[in-house]
Amino acid sequence: MWRTWTGDGEVVAHIASQENTGPWAKAGVMVRASMESGARQALLAVTPANGVSFEYRAQDLDKTVVGPASQSAAGTWVKLVRRSNVLTAYSSADGADWDWVGTEAIQLPDRVLVGLAVTSHDNSAAGEVTLDHVSVGAPGGDPPATPMVGVGDGLNGTYFDLGTGGWTSRIDPTVDFDWGLGSPGAGINVDNFGARWSGWFQAQYDEPYTIEVVVDDGARLWVDDHLSIDAWSDHAGTSVATRMNLKAGAVHSLKLEYYERTGEAVARLRWSSPSTPEQAVPQSQLYSTEPGPPTDAALTQQGPAASAVMPAGPSLGALPGRAPALSTLSSAEAATNHLVCPVTVVEVPGVAAVGRLGRWANDGTALYAVDRRGYLEFVVAAPAAGIYQIEIHGASRGHADLDHEYQLLVYADGEYLGRYYLDTGTSGHGVVDLLTPWLRAGGHRVRVLWDNPRKGRSFELTALRLQAFIGVKGDQTAALAWMQTQLKAASGLDISGTPSRETVITSSVSPACLEGRGGFLTMMSVQANDLFVSPHHGIAGRWYANVPLTAGKPTNLRLSYENGGFIEERRVVWQATDLTESSDLLIREGDTLLLRVGQPPAGASGPHKPRSRIQVDGLTVQT
Repeated sequence: MWRTWTGDGEVVAHIASQENTGPWAKAGVMVRASMESGARQALLAVTPANGVSFEYRAQDLDKTVVGPASQSAAGTWVKLVRRSNVLTAYSSADGADWDWVGTEAIQLPDRVLVGLAVTSHDNSAAGEVTLDHVSVGAPGGDPPATPMVGVGDGLNGTYFDLGTGGWTSRIDPTVDFDWGLGSPGAGINVDNFGARWSGWFQAQYDEPYTIEVVVDDGARLWVDDHLSIDAWSDHAGTSVATRMNLKAGAVHSLKLEYYERTGEAVARLRWSSPSTPEQAVPQSQLYSTEPGPPTDAALTQQGPAASAVMPAGPSLGALPGRAPALSTLSSAEAATNHLVCPVTVVEVPGVAAVGRLGRWANDGTALYAVDRRGYLEFVVAAPAAGIYQIEIHGASRGHADLDHEYQLLVYADGEYLGRYYLDTGTSGHGVVDLLTPWLRAGGHRVRVLWDNPRKGRSFELTALRLQAFIGVKGDQTAALAWMQTQLKAASGLDISGTPSRETVITSSVSPACLEGRGGFLTMMSVQANDLFVSPHHGIAGRWYANVPLTAGKPTNLRLSYENGGFIEERRVVWQATDLTESSDLLIREGDTLLLRVGQPPAGASGPHKPRSRIQVDGLTVQT
């Protein structure tokens, strides 16, 4: 049943009842170009078992595409709105409050057919449907808002040949690739390669958005550090989507990881909203460096001439697990700031744990805790010396648990790296990223401990990844400089003066009590001349060491932090206490003072050198 309509309009109907002749039986509203069997059209229909389905044919004679769906039942209201060549679908439980289902661009003639469509989806059976409250008219509601058009340059794209270890980086204006059986770039093989895109994106409207990745093979998408899409498995071309409410002009961080095993290679990042037909996220809304806040003009003007955001780099800070770093990079490098990005070099599934405490059970390649506390231990091999990032991918097994955060205590080679909170959110999955100390090349043991004794909770460890840092501009020197900055911020001897090799430290007592920053003591060594001295734990991630001194001879000090990633060399001199000038001193039990009486005259030597005798009466040992 249909009628003709010219220009913009909407068609509404209420599906009061529907006979279940099959899970994909349909009843709803349609807009189409003509009554030809292959004509362009859009259909929003209620189904007995598959919710409300939005389907369309964008080109004559094409196959019908099944688009977004919402899980409503019969008794639902449906509405299709046409504005120019944009078709937007809505559903409602009461005909008053409408939920957006999907939006698609279809080139339609000015005069179209609008009406009701019904199918039993079974050629051997007829199905009965009751529709009422049918209406056709001009579009209701407010006119479309003006989009907030940004000035983005695209995303940082890094491509990895997983066979050879080679890589290349560039800024991609969009992520909308169909490489077929080809390569994504020079030096990257046609199969067994990966990619990571990182940066920020900016919404154009105050609306719900569907964010979609279309990939062959696997992909993971993080939005504001939350794992929003996890399709990390081998499969043919697949579309996976998530929905979120966004504000026009608001900026959100984004990271998309992708890998291709064999065969076809496809990677697309798409979005849609009530005002946005499904499309690749455009370059104007993607930024390789974090943009500043939008101006008032940017929220009200349209087009590139608007006073929109201008990119400004994020601060070069420490990643989780480190104190903030003091940059030692040049001003030109510091201006770009976004200098390094992590790439996975080792991934081990949960079932590959080599040690465990408590009872754990298999869920495919993951392990989940049967007891209310326990740990898993993994062995990962660092291909080269350096600082790495550990990424822990976990999930919630407690279906009735409203607390989405899991506290994890993480250790590397027996050293405690800290307490981290893995948020599984509404998706039931989440990740934690943390920095390691400087690791030597070779095998290392990583322990993940959880201790949530409340009943009804169960943590699942899906995978653990070791990620190396590379320079996003293709210059590994930047990555090494960044690592040294991290090391020097986290480790070092507390001294005054210029931190150079010639700096001389003085002490009134022997052994000299030296202290500094850095808490990984099994990875640290203190050498005084030919003697190795044991460091001790201080407070708040600090250390101290008692270094014995020799009268009249400097002690050469060599301090090695985090497996030799950072080395300091200093000289320590035992400074004599002149009894003619000294005041009271507080020293520790067991400390030794080097005493003298007066200063020798300038140039005095030999028999003219003054001689003194020191006698200590009634000495009381103080602590």
